[in-house]
Amino acid sequence: MAVHPRKTIREKVVSILASGVTSAGGRVYDSRTQVVQTAPFVVVNSVSDEPEEPFIGISHPTYNRLIIFEIDCVDTERPGSGTLAGNADDLSREVELALQGNLTLDNLALSCLLGGAIVEASEEIDPPAYQVTLTYFVRYEDSIGL
Repeated sequence: MAVHPRKTIREKVVSILASGVTSAGGRVYDSRTQVVQTAPFVVVNSVSDEPEEPFIGISHPTYNRLIIFEIDCVDTERPGSGTLAGNADDLSREVELALQGNLTLDNLALSCLLGGAIVEASEEIDPPAYQVTLTYFVRYEDSIGL
């Protein structure tokens, strides 16, 4: 069974972030949709994956593709913690530094670059949570059929 490069790249991002380089420790999840009880945690989601430009070659096409990942850095209010905003900001900076240190994701990608961040507070839930969603653009080559 063929494994899609998107899956391999997403798993690499999860592996890098789960290796103890952030305060989330091993609480780094691949596309998790269930509620996580223990914070801080990180969730890596692939949002889209499209060819960036026309393929190269006819007999064995090579596509330059762009995956957009959203990486959610979440913290909840815990006794003895700092501010929720500060904790989530610190966690997102740890993610940024970890991925900056491996821009090719161990040669699986041409580049992995930060595109922006969205900051959200959720005070209607108990305990309150704060989330920074980082958007990453990952460019890679894909030779379909080889």
